[in-house]
Amino acid sequence: MITSNKQVEKMPIRQRADDDTSGLPAVKSSLLSLDGQLWLFTGQGDRVVVKLDKEEPDVFIAARYLSFPPGSRILVMNGQKGHVALGLAISNPECNFEVLETHLGNVEIIKRNLVANYSVRNLKLVADVDQETLFQAVVYPVSGYTALSIVEDTICIGGSKLAKNAPFYLIGNTKNGVERHAGILAEKIGETNLSKIKKGVRIYEALLSKRISQSDIYRKIAFDVLGHHFEVETAAGLFSKDNLDIGTRFLLESVPTTPFERLLDAACGWGAIGIVKSANSTGEIVMSDIDTRATKCAAHNAKVLGLEGRVSVVATDDLKQIEGSFDLILSNPPFHAETNELVGLFEGIRDKLAKRGEFYFVVHETYVKKLTDIGSLVFRQVTEFAHDDLIQFRVFKVRK
Repeated sequence: MITSNKQVEKMPIRQRADDDTSGLPAVKSSLLSLDGQLWLFTGQGDRVVVKLDKEEPDVFIAARYLSFPPGSRILVMNGQKGHVALGLAISNPECNFEVLETHLGNVEIIKRNLVANYSVRNLKLVADVDQETLFQAVVYPVSGYTALSIVEDTICIGGSKLAKNAPFYLIGNTKNGVERHAGILAEKIGETNLSKIKKGVRIYEALLSKRISQSDIYRKIAFDVLGHHFEVETAAGLFSKDNLDIGTRFLLESVPTTPFERLLDAACGWGAIGIVKSANSTGEIVMSDIDTRATKCAAHNAKVLGLEGRVSVVATDDLKQIEGSFDLILSNPPFHAETNELVGLFEGIRDKLAKRGEFYFVVHETYVKKLTDIGSLVFRQVTEFAHDDLIQFRVFKVRK
């Protein structure tokens, strides 16, 4: 089980002046407990939510239809911007809420919203929950398209923190595929009850009647690549938690195994690239990711494999904060991420790449245009280095 995060260097989140809400409109809502009581930044500059019921219906639905006994401790999954958690906290003032978010990009906007709503004292942001801690309810607001594997992992993580026979609530819109999520909820947690609210909005409730196995949260995997055998541990919510993925394997087998002085594994996940390259060179390795759950897992694997002296792990949403430059950078970037997040990743890589350094990244055919457009925008010239039509992956190279 993953318990160690001693190697993870938590980089400071970019600071900004306290948000002055005196000149910004509070939300308008037909729900009196929320009307004029919230200031919700969206993450797009200083834009705020005004017409809550229309712009953020999941917040209205959660606050309107979910209530909990006084003194209850509630966990909100999929923190996103923190809007749902804030709505619930205001509408249930005698309960304590924790919003779980490990993506540092989302953490920043959640913190901004918590500062703007400083009077809400019964809500806190957490990056992890103690294994022994149990909650009287879990709330999972669905937002946008999410891969089913991530949905399953999120439900399992939430279910593992839930007291027996306590409710797990799934909130979402039919256009966001909430029905798919509900099927997984029934499989992992227990029989679901459905409440149809309005305009396609659904609330599914399941009482925890099944034990969440630790194998649903943590698992050990083994793989062979480049003549070496590796045994590592992965965790729910991380990309390719069941094995070394095809794209990363193709990248590792395509890139020349020449020595390097410093290597950066950007968007490292559980640490596959950095761990494998450590066996083929004596150079220094830094593994970095925007997700603190990923860096915790990568640090654990580095420690178990005895790599603490050569490998460091950094949790950051800004690679510019990492000291020094790198003569080799490798990445299997998160294809599904928003364009602005990928641009930020590539800009950070550009700034960290040493003169005459090399950057290689792998991408599936489906996302070639998206990633090469971003690469060309940031680096001007991106060259295809390798491709495999059978597995439909390509490796691209940038030289500084």
